[in-house]
This record gives sequence, structure tokens and C-alpha cells, in this order.
Amino acid sequence: MKTGDIVACLGLDPWGEEMSSISDTTGLVIRVIQDVEYSPLIEVLWNDGYVSRVSQDELAVLNEDR
Repeated sequence: MKTGDIVACLGLDPWGEEMSSISDTTGLVIRVIQDVEYSPLIEVLWNDGYVSRVSQDELAVLNEDR
């Protein structure tokens, strides 16, 4: 996963609520934070304008940036 990738959250949206559809939880990777103990943290700009940090394990890449 890298900056510029389009991602979706798996299972729950970034706010801990069940997804109603995958389009509700798509976003753009704006930063990858590698210096953490576990899975990298991915900073995502969500389609509603909200920015959050999510574990890489909780995201799926929908479209890779070239």
C-alpha cells in the first residue's frame, strides 16, 4: 500500500460502524506510517473529507496508483 492508492475499509467503517456499502468507505491514501510496532498505519482522506489513520490490516486496495 502506498500514497495515492484508492482503498476501502474492511468490515467496519473508520468510525466503528457497520458499512452500508463499500462506496461509503472509500478513500485516498495520503501517508503511510511505517515506524509503528505492528502493521503500518495508513492515513486516509475519506470520500466525505474526513482524515483518519487506519491499520493496513483493516484496508483493501481498490486501485493502485502507478
